[in-house]
Amino acid sequence: FILTHIIARLVRQCPNLLYVDLPESLFEGASESVVLWQELWRNCPDLRQMKFKPGTETYFRELAQRTTHWQNLERLELENMTIELQDLRMVFSRLESLSSLTMRRMKCLSYDEEEEDWSATNNSSHHHLFPSLNTLELYDMPDMSLTGLLNLVDGGDPTKHTCNNLVSLTLSNTGISVLKLPTLVGQTPNLNTLIYATTVTRALPPGHHHLPLQSDSLNTLHYEIQDSLHQSTTTPPPSTSYNNFLITSMIEHNLPNLHVLYVRDNHFADRLLEQASQSVPTTGHVVRTKSTRRFQLSSSRPSPPPRQLSSNNPFQTRKSSTAQVTCAPEILHPLELFTKPQTGAIRWP
Repeated sequence: FILTHIIARLVRQCPNLLYVDLPESLFEGASESVVLWQELWRNCPDLRQMKFKPGTETYFRELAQRTTHWQNLERLELENMTIELQDLRMVFSRLESLSSLTMRRMKCLSYDEEEEDWSATNNSSHHHLFPSLNTLELYDMPDMSLTGLLNLVDGGDPTKHTCNNLVSLTLSNTGISVLKLPTLVGQTPNLNTLIYATTVTRALPPGHHHLPLQSDSLNTLHYEIQDSLHQSTTTPPPSTSYNNFLITSMIEHNLPNLHVLYVRDNHFADRLLEQASQSVPTTGHVVRTKSTRRFQLSSSRPSPPPRQLSSNNPFQTRKSSTAQVTCAPEILHPLELFTKPQTGAIRWP
């Protein structure tokens, strides 16, 4: 309570702040934060970053009504809010400068493919534009399908190409399956970083022709397929088929610019080398660090000098380790691969 009032006084004395560290109680709508909210509204109309959680829905809706306040937000995080989809879209349409959006457990974005009312495609007079994001992160939204995501971003109008600006995309525990990723990646031609995490209960259907994961722009991929607890003892586990799907996409040269890969499978490097050896001569070595494996795959041909890669995710609390790899035109170009087991709380390096 005392800290909140001290920050409120500081905001009053330092108007026009663009960035400010705020107490978590503010984002949760605590009663002691009312004064601080008022000071932020009054003195900081040009804030660039904000977060909303349960209890702050009223403040969030006001973003659609205030013509001069917080319209230049660049980063926005929404978590588990009780809000109508129409209000959400109306606010998004006002935030033209928004470049990074994170959403967690937003139930209003559940999508029923048999009822497309919320996509706003049938009534252009109620259509609201979605900002052209560089970074989009979705967590714990199992009802968010691929159709729902594309309708949210493009409003059902693929000619708007709102996804073209996406550089970093995170899908963690959503309703978008692995087999939908090729379609999604095809809609995001400038995607540089993809973080995909899901839990699976059954293997991919055998004997079916699946569209490969194909992207000329993808540089860094987190591909974390985890078996459910009930399927963890199955031989082979369901995740193996999903990882084989990625291996097939890679050795068919569908990811020519992929240089950094993270997977939850300590045998991934061995299977990749085995299948790759049938296509092009390769060499590789494995460096063990604690319980993770860092695998650098390189071609037998000479390559240009190494280049450095770093994370493009502004909300990431800890950057992915900088990787040094070499580039080559072979089917399996030099690649740095990080693996860890299915179980355990091991953090990526």
